[in-house]
Amino acid sequence: MAYEVVRQKAPNLPQMQMFLDYFQRTFVRRSARQDALFQPSEWSCYLSVTTDQGRTNNGQEGWHNAFRSNFGSAAHPALSKLICGLKKEEQWSYDRLRDQEIDLTRPVLGFPRKVAYVKNDIAIKTLVESYYEKPEDDRTDEDLLDLLRALQYRVKAFAD
Repeated sequence: MAYEVVRQKAPNLPQMQMFLDYFQRTFVRRSARQDALFQPSEWSCYLSVTTDQGRTNNGQEGWHNAFRSNFGSAAHPALSKLICGLKKEEQWSYDRLRDQEIDLTRPVLGFPRKVAYVKNDIAIKTLVESYYEKPEDDRTDEDLLDLLRALQYRVKAFAD
């Protein structure tokens, strides 16, 4: 397991040990009898990466922000404003689907992703696939750490 390799190789600093303990309790397992607070199936991006799905919910957040803008700044819009906003959303959705029916190569998405993000996703997928192409018995702890470092670099490049 990657966590065990990182724990073995991590510097023996109090702050690092505190972080690793927190990570174990929260994301790996609490104890031999207790599951983690968040199961790996909830936070692992492996399937998202290998099946070209989004690793974040940014698309949903963007849609939600645009959807809320249909109703102005009111947290609880009047019924008439709600109906107008829903009609506007329906028209927008209809237009996107019609555009896609006209040109099947066109995505249904409202906006294309930036080229830099697409390239970064391809690089991440390539890293992950090249690691898992090796037979499991041939993978070393150093190979795993190299993968994690490379992924860290790729993710951090877009976090700033």
